[in-house]
Amino acid sequence: MLQINISDALYESLLRTAQQANQPLDIFIATLLKTVAEEAAHDPIEAWIGAFPSNHANWADQHDRILGENSMVLQKENHED
Repeated sequence: MLQINISDALYESLLRTAQQANQPLDIFIATLLKTVAEEAAHDPIEAWIGAFPSNHANWADQHDRILGENSMVLQKENHED
């Protein structure tokens, strides 16, 4: 058994979603937690974490911009060939 404290707003949101799925709240939350835990345990990106050097200390905060810039550089290099 697990007991957690959550806000009233979160409780109401989970309850509405469970009702929409026609499931008891405890079963809905247990299934949700199981799904999240399984996805986290099998993260296909995890193998790439730290695989590439970066000169950006805040890479995680700016990954979309950095990847986009690097993608544009690679595209430009490929078109120059």
